[in-house]
Amino acid sequence: MIHTAVVKGLLLNGERCFLRMSYEPGSLECRLLIDAKQHLELALASLNGLPQSDHIQRQLKSVHQQLEGMHDLKRALQIDSI
Repeated sequence: MIHTAVVKGLLLNGERCFLRMSYEPGSLECRLLIDAKQHLELALASLNGLPQSDHIQRQLKSVHQQLEGMHDLKRALQIDSI
């Protein structure tokens, strides 16, 4: 099982997200994707307080969405192989 942190109040796609991924069974690849997304979420939370960081925040949100897509594909492949 994989333990991930809690990030509260993050804006993604214009919506406030309250993310809580407590435990998720998976592969090393899933763990790496989860970690990468978590690091981006923390960076976004930090940048939220900086003026004139909108462009960087949009880029990071785009990368986060790409990682989420990769993670969705990985999860779907794991389900199909069961």
